[in-house]
Amino acid sequence: MSPFCIFAVVLNTHRKYIKVMPRARFYLKQIKNSKKETLIFLSFSYSKKRLRLSTGQTIQPRYWNASEQCARTVRGQVENGDRVNRFLKSQRIAIENAYALFKEKGIVPEIDQLKQEFNKQLIPGLKFKPLRFWDEYEKFIVSSKGRVVDAVISDYKSFEKHLKGYEKYSKTNTTFSSFDFGFYQKFVDYLTYKVKKPNGEFGLATNTIGKQIKILKVFLNFCFKHKIAERFDLSNFQKLTEEVDKIFLTENEIQKIYTKDINKRPELEQSRDLFVLGCYLGLRFSDLSRLRSEMIQNDRVRIQMKKTGKTVIIPIHTIVQEIIKKYNGNFPMVINSAKFNLEIKEIGKIAGIQDDVLITHRRGIEKVDTVYRKYELISSHTCRRSFCTNQYLLGIPTVFLMKISGHRTERAFLRYIKIDEELAAKKMMEIWNQK
Repeated sequence: MSPFCIFAVVLNTHRKYIKVMPRARFYLKQIKNSKKETLIFLSFSYSKKRLRLSTGQTIQPRYWNASEQCARTVRGQVENGDRVNRFLKSQRIAIENAYALFKEKGIVPEIDQLKQEFNKQLIPGLKFKPLRFWDEYEKFIVSSKGRVVDAVISDYKSFEKHLKGYEKYSKTNTTFSSFDFGFYQKFVDYLTYKVKKPNGEFGLATNTIGKQIKILKVFLNFCFKHKIAERFDLSNFQKLTEEVDKIFLTENEIQKIYTKDINKRPELEQSRDLFVLGCYLGLRFSDLSRLRSEMIQNDRVRIQMKKTGKTVIIPIHTIVQEIIKKYNGNFPMVINSAKFNLEIKEIGKIAGIQDDVLITHRRGIEKVDTVYRKYELISSHTCRRSFCTNQYLLGIPTVFLMKISGHRTERAFLRYIKIDEELAAKKMMEIWNQK
């Protein structure tokens, strides 16, 4: 008995006990005359679909072993039987490789799709190349350039780094069939406790973890939309979020920074001035860093926001006028956001912004309290948050502020408003006293 037939017998014996990938079956077109050659057909069943096609090979039924689906290698027919069986083996490999390509993507192919891929697999010298998750992810990043801002591309690359880190940690390779709830739980656990940050600490913040899950879902939905992978349920892939006590600077604190003598640290001056501008213009760093004199029109700054593409018109505060005048009608220039964030923390420290701030965040199921000096929490986004909060406290209607800040919904805008209990009580007392 040929090796091909032996394999078929072993497989059929154990098929009922083990879960195997769909396999090709072979049968004869007709067997009325045992001495008349007839075509051998291939049948491949999967997911309630069946592909049937002729192999193009013929054989006399008397030389066909129906139970083992192979040619008999009887005396006088050994050479021919081996040739037929080698050919059928190549057909079986081709159809199973073709199906595996779709399975790797999580796709149940239509019969015509499977047949087309099967024909490709039959090309001499063609090697089976399964779809690779990372190949598709790289294509996704390339296709996203020009469609999303550079910051989002950076987020996509950060996700790639974390998922590859998980692969190394878990000693697994990511495929489209990897993504079940078990993967989600293990990946979140890895991000929560195992990721080593640049400062040597382990574990990402809850909102950062949530961002990684969001990016994964964006990519998978992109694949579903473009028929790269078959759609599956993502409802268990929850984007984790938590309310974080991000700080804002009061008008008094902004004035301390603006008026602080930093002649001994002249390298900090442009970062200081740009930070103060941000507190009165409410712009993100990506927009602050590209302010130009031609954007000033009739005592207003008119700029198209880089993140959203929305044009906003911002009235120029007297302090903004002073800074523009200081730079001869232009703006301070700081290109590097990392350098900007480091320098404004240093400026905050010099200016005495040193109140203790208690920050509570989740780490898995635990709540962790950390006390910071307020200057340690200052970042480029503090500008925008301070602008929104301070103008809101002045009583400027939300609908006007949203036009200036560029927020599309009140819910998104109100996330920027940071008012603690003490400040809320104080503001209410002020309003009462005005009556």
